[in-house]
Amino acid sequence: MANRNKSNRISRRWASAVGLVLMLCYLLVMPSVLFPRLGINQYKEWLSPSIEPHSGILSVWHIVSFKPSTGSLGAWLKSRAKEYSKDLVGIYFEVETYTVSEAEERMASGREPDILSFANGTHSAQGLLTINGEYQYDISSGTYGGALIAVPYCASGNLLLYKSGLHGSTEEELLQRAGTVEDFKKGRADACIADARATGDMYRAWLDGSGEAFEAMPIKGENSLVQYLAITTSVEPELNRYAQGFIEYIGSSKVQSKLTSLGLIPMNKSAECKYETEWNAALADAFDMALIPNSFDRYYSGSAS
Repeated sequence: MANRNKSNRISRRWASAVGLVLMLCYLLVMPSVLFPRLGINQYKEWLSPSIEPHSGILSVWHIVSFKPSTGSLGAWLKSRAKEYSKDLVGIYFEVETYTVSEAEERMASGREPDILSFANGTHSAQGLLTINGEYQYDISSGTYGGALIAVPYCASGNLLLYKSGLHGSTEEELLQRAGTVEDFKKGRADACIADARATGDMYRAWLDGSGEAFEAMPIKGENSLVQYLAITTSVEPELNRYAQGFIEYIGSSKVQSKLTSLGLIPMNKSAECKYETEWNAALADAFDMALIPNSFDRYYSGSAS
């Protein structure tokens, strides 16, 4: 009797296993039989991102006016463009980096990008489209005529560098003793005003033993070392939505957090800020968005020249 019950249990288990296998086979085979008759490749739809209604290449010109304390903002933008477009089948971004003079030469020859990255006060509002989207931070420095024309997305700043032995001196006293960056490097000046890249270079020189130790404090006040993204009238109308989406993506807190790897200051205050050096963190803490001048006011007034 016991053997018969054991045999029944084994039979039921085998029947359940066979039923499960048959069910799996049905689920795997039926889509390949049914969906082709309906003109559907279900496996491809499950595994592949949807194809966009339009396709094309969006050109992005990053024009260098100031440099981050480390790395390349142009390369950073290229990585972000790749991230943004990875699920946009048929949409591609081509990011190129130029100096101001190189960009001017290309524009003079009739070439224009779809998206432009430029510094505060270095480009007019002419030839730029209104930008839509939602930004969780102050974007007023990129407005013109009541419309948003350019979105600020990162900033840097200047620092007052001085010899470690002068710790405790006031900013006014240090500024009176300041010379050029080159003089400070060679010990001919006790202090100097330097941008983040020059400060970063001297910091790395100190780390590898080829430079002297120094102290640094951020210079407070109006700051025009701000970079913007704008869309030009050269963009194809059907691709404008992707250009708008890319700029909004760059302004998101998650993406803004990645700027700190370059030592840059995010515009979005919800971004997570982690810096490798105390002076970079102090520069970010001292940054005041209310003191950013309007980019287009500076351009038309000529004060950025």
